[in-house]
Amino acid sequence: MEASKVNWETINNLIPYIEEDKEHEDQRKEMWFLFNVNENVGLTVFEIERGIVEMTQTGDIFDSEKAINAAFDHAKCDRIEGEEILTGMLNKRQFSIFLRNLRMIFEFYEVFGWIDSDGDHVISLTEFSSSEVQEVLKKWLGEESLDENQFNNMEREENMDKDKVLFQDFLQWSFQRRDEYQVKLAEEKAAAEETDE
Repeated sequence: MEASKVNWETINNLIPYIEEDKEHEDQRKEMWFLFNVNENVGLTVFEIERGIVEMTQTGDIFDSEKAINAAFDHAKCDRIEGEEILTGMLNKRQFSIFLRNLRMIFEFYEVFGWIDSDGDHVISLTEFSSSEVQEVLKKWLGEESLDENQFNNMEREENMDKDKVLFQDFLQWSFQRRDEYQVKLAEEKAAAEETDE
């Protein structure tokens, strides 16, 4: 799937990703019911993959199992104290996170394709450090994402040139930066609310 071919209208219609939207909440509940054919307390990645294919009647827009697996794995790591840990499954709360992650992977993929200006399917330090890219990353993932060390510290595939990054490595970095940035924003919001009291 090329970044330029991401069909956002279709994806937005099929992935109910907005957390505090009643219509999206109802759609998530319906998806959970349709996917959970075994009526278990959680969904496996295989049940989710099958459910998405059946729901869309085609696997074309979700043509990468890696995208679904990455969204699943990241959602599986999101745990709260006292919550039952399901082996190889997502609970309902994590399933909602999975859907947001899956949509976000398409966003990350599109951004990766935009940064990859020469179309060689890797990002170089030069591309990452361009002023235009840096401005977008600052708004998207916070100012801390601009440090050159962020690029150097990205995990890479074995034998990969240190000055180049593949999409999978960029994806993991983007997830981590997004999580850190959201925590920072939440802390700043809480501090501002305390000041207003």
